[in-house]
Amino acid sequence: TDGLKPSQRKILYSAFKKGLKDHDHEIKVSQFSGYISQITEYHHGEVSLEGAIVSMAQTFVGSNNIPLLIEDGNFGSRNKGGADSAASRYIYTYLNPISEKIFKPEDNNCPNVLEYLVEEGIQIEPKYYCPVIPMILVNGATGIGTGWSTSVPCWNPKQIIEYLKSRLLNKKPKLPSVYYNGFKGEIIETKTKIITRGIINEIKNGFEITELPIGTWTFDYKEYLCKLREQGVIKTYEEHHGLNDVHFKILLTPSQMKSIDTNKDSLLKFFKLESSISLTNMTMFTPDNKIKVYTSVKDI
Repeated sequence: TDGLKPSQRKILYSAFKKGLKDHDHEIKVSQFSGYISQITEYHHGEVSLEGAIVSMAQTFVGSNNIPLLIEDGNFGSRNKGGADSAASRYIYTYLNPISEKIFKPEDNNCPNVLEYLVEEGIQIEPKYYCPVIPMILVNGATGIGTGWSTSVPCWNPKQIIEYLKSRLLNKKPKLPSVYYNGFKGEIIETKTKIITRGIINEIKNGFEITELPIGTWTFDYKEYLCKLREQGVIKTYEEHHGLNDVHFKILLTPSQMKSIDTNKDSLLKFFKLESSISLTNMTMFTPDNKIKVYTSVKDI
């Protein structure tokens, strides 16, 4: 219903309760995790909580379309998919102002909307929140639970809103498209999977890569190019990117250039610039706590 894992729900509840509404009320991530553990009876260690807080604030391509928290400090980058974030004692966070537009504060004291859980006699976070748009589609989800796993891509938030408005007005709605904020490559949708493609163009004596597929991080791709260089497939490569953009120049000898098929589809496959996201494992809990596999964005 809210697109949140239990730890994320505890984080959001605690941010609302502590009033982290703006930059003036920001809190150190390490302190925030301690506060969350205290008021929500979290039993799985504060390190995992810190990781969840960081992931909810990340903005690089392939993370969140709408981060529910704001990042203040180094929360990781596209270079290593967020694994290069600073230690939790050095970074700060607070609520993204849009979070209270999505998760309406007036729901908090409405028992017909939110059912709060109780643990050891203490009221903790709700069983689930009721956002005004389906956040599971906005930011997607990937994870493994006990006996089940899930993989949900991200869809376009503006198109989701237009879809819902059309439904409310009894108009024929247009389904939203898969969307990753800041992604410049190509997205191909099929019935069973989403294919994302990077961008590669031929230049003098080689190729230029200016986008990587979703889920391929810059550091990992650099290691792949190193292997190609060691194998004699390419002459060398240059890096001209920052932390959150992509720009590789791949240089080849004339003989190496002749051995490569410069057809677009062939180039994408040769340089591993395609990735896929399955649509056959969009598994979630229903409001009555049963596991269900959804087969389409329309069903969700």
